[in-house]
Amino acid sequence: PRAQAASPTETRALPTACHATRVTALTAPPSAGSDLFFRVAWAVLLLAVVLGPATTVVAQGAADGDELPMAILAKDGAWNAAEARTVESFIATNLEPFADENADAEAIAEARDRLLLPLNDLRAVPAFQAQYFRALAAALRNGLGDFTKIGRLNAMMLGSRIVDAAAIQLLEVGADDEAPGVRYAAARSLLSALNNEAMGLRDAEKTRLIRKLGEAAGTETDGFVAGKLIEAIRAAEVDAQSEVLLTLFNDRVSIHAAYPRLTYQPELSAMQELFINGLADGFDRDAARTFIQAAARYIRLTTTQLADDSIPTGNQQAAINLANQSFTVLDTLA
Repeated sequence: PRAQAASPTETRALPTACHATRVTALTAPPSAGSDLFFRVAWAVLLLAVVLGPATTVVAQGAADGDELPMAILAKDGAWNAAEARTVESFIATNLEPFADENADAEAIAEARDRLLLPLNDLRAVPAFQAQYFRALAAALRNGLGDFTKIGRLNAMMLGSRIVDAAAIQLLEVGADDEAPGVRYAAARSLLSALNNEAMGLRDAEKTRLIRKLGEAAGTETDGFVAGKLIEAIRAAEVDAQSEVLLTLFNDRVSIHAAYPRLTYQPELSAMQELFINGLADGFDRDAARTFIQAAARYIRLTTTQLADDSIPTGNQQAAINLANQSFTVLDTLA
């Protein structure tokens, strides 16, 4: 206790066994001259660390952002003002490296992992998790403008762990980031969100989201990012999906014309799936016309690029397959 310099009047729940290594005040064994009472007390105290008793002297962790008190983790209800401030302070402390230009990737990753500890704690009840999701999403969103590139990347990674609609706004901002790595992480997290029913996204929210993702994918110049954005759109099973995909098919023709080294695989996979589903459900005339237009443009572009050898060898097969798929679309829908 003296090593921790804590007040003897401050108490909190002991960590579980998985957190026992954080308790540094109990590491020194009793001296050989200790009496029997002290030896028994020592044994009971060590057993308490393993089993998790009621209370012990508070460690520095709660103040420096290492962990949250069990009283908050286990509270089955709304936080009061003091508890909310404790959580906000914990989040803010651990987000400091995200905005520090001198913080290396390891330090930021460690801070990210500390922010996830409360969600992995077996003592955390659903009421805590729901409130923590929203508090963390708000803090990340508000601080995003001050974060470094590595900090923003880790913010997007945290966003994938927030099982609440509050994460969507954060990830949407990330999808427009100037750094391709951040955009990729955001797109990947959005894909996870759209695949996760626990997010509770309604069809109207999914529709709004994929329209925005479609606009982003239509101008994206990084092939990996575009691929994840298109995957996210395909994951949303809403009526507007076909319209969004057909629009971005046409939009991306000009992108591929300007950047011939980009792979056509994302468009190929989406076109094949849309074509098969459309044959089963039926295309209306406007959708068929837009699809035919995109197919004709891809045939012209891919054959031209293949002829002048501007497509890298590793991407040529995807271009050939897209041209063949486009011919199939024309033959079937025209």
